[in-house]
Amino acid sequence: MNIKTIAAILTIASQSLLNAQVSVKVTYEQQNIYPDNYWEKIPQDFRENTKKLLTQPITLNLINNGEASLIVSEDKKLNFSSMQENNPDERNLGINMKLAEVWTHNDFNTNTTTKKVKLDNKSYYRQFPFDNTIYEFDPTVTKKIDSYQCNLAYYVSKKSNDTIKYWYAKEIAIADGPYGPSSIPGLILWYENKYRVIYATKIEYADSKLEIKPLDNKIPILSNDEYLQAEAESRKPKNYVDEDGKRIKKNSITIK
Repeated sequence: MNIKTIAAILTIASQSLLNAQVSVKVTYEQQNIYPDNYWEKIPQDFRENTKKLLTQPITLNLINNGEASLIVSEDKKLNFSSMQENNPDERNLGINMKLAEVWTHNDFNTNTTTKKVKLDNKSYYRQFPFDNTIYEFDPTVTKKIDSYQCNLAYYVSKKSNDTIKYWYAKEIAIADGPYGPSSIPGLILWYENKYRVIYATKIEYADSKLEIKPLDNKIPILSNDEYLQAEAESRKPKNYVDEDGKRIKKNSITIK
């Protein structure tokens, strides 16, 4: 895999990055992985198109300026035609499948992560302390990613019964990646679990501070219970009658 690297009036060295407080922008692609039996549940006539849509890479962009970082995904919707025939009284518009938006702000002064979520086209914030996962490091295993000799950090998730792997470049001394800051001592260029792979495709360096907008004080912060309740309401089917008197049913599904 080739990573496009752009340096703006800067010679890259591990410690100089940290000391100079330069900004870095990283473009990642996320590839979701589905088991074979997942596709068997989908009718044959719709299987290939569904597989093509769901396995398209998703772009993530990370900006880190030393004081904060922001991770944002592309806004992507998948539209599937209905598998049911319409009748004179009811018209099924199919399924509008919206991929879960990634918007994660990390404040290095307060060690706080803020995630923006959208429910029924309304934005909310959820806040957490920085991730405190304890990682294992294996110095005997390395992975060449473009020109970077990357080291392995990992942990075993009891919840998913999976080994989560992070390949990071120690020479880029920025403890950040597609899932935000961690105790891993270097920029994460490759992340993998049994459900997805996320890999860097471009790294841009700047010797000036890139702007990251502060949180919008007009967006409310939800508690965990408030969020779960609002999320459940947003997933309920929406029914309405159009101007011709036909009943319209719309389902919205979020893919995580």
